[in-house]
Amino acid sequence: MFRKALLFTVAALLSGCGTGPNRTGEEQSALSRSKITADAYLFDATLYREGKPTSVRLECYVTDSVVGLSGRGYLGKGALKGRLTRDSINVYFPSTNEYLSEKSGDLLISAAGCAQVKAEADLLSLFSSVPESRNWGETFAITRSGDDDQPQYQISLGDCGWEFTLEYRESDASLFLNKFEFNDGHGSRLKAKRRTLKREASVPSNRFQVDLPIGAVRIIP
Repeated sequence: MFRKALLFTVAALLSGCGTGPNRTGEEQSALSRSKITADAYLFDATLYREGKPTSVRLECYVTDSVVGLSGRGYLGKGALKGRLTRDSINVYFPSTNEYLSEKSGDLLISAAGCAQVKAEADLLSLFSSVPESRNWGETFAITRSGDDDQPQYQISLGDCGWEFTLEYRESDASLFLNKFEFNDGHGSRLKAKRRTLKREASVPSNRFQVDLPIGAVRIIP
């Protein structure tokens, strides 16, 4: 399923934080004028379902406490708008007027075969620090390969069936996420490669907000 695959990766890339209230035009304008310093990533992403590819450009605005997410199809149609914190993810899909609001750990164990698995993971940290630098506990299996300046990691969780592959690239003596791939174990894959990374960019505050219109329907993973 496109939405779940996209959520896991941006996400198992990856409850504290909820979706925002509806705002007036004046409030939205104020948010667009105020700025937040963040690392701005642009990924070219492709989802494969039943052998058919769907392309999306994924923008991620990363701070030390929150990530603003924006997905757009190559024809300009908005695919998603989201917000990721260290323990939660909130995403709105405008084309279907649906939204997801979950703890990160709950989303990671929503796949078949995960019923007896408990998981807590700091997904936000994966953008700018390698998995082994964080305490993921004994539940996750993490393996490393590749060179020191371009390491790769494979992450899996019990019998959940999915696998996450992450590749980092060194820049200014630090490692930053360069590629990722999510395989749900049931025929769907999401691959993404970084097109650009702008460090300490000035980003409008509304890039970190998820405002739900009246009548939006919650997705239950």
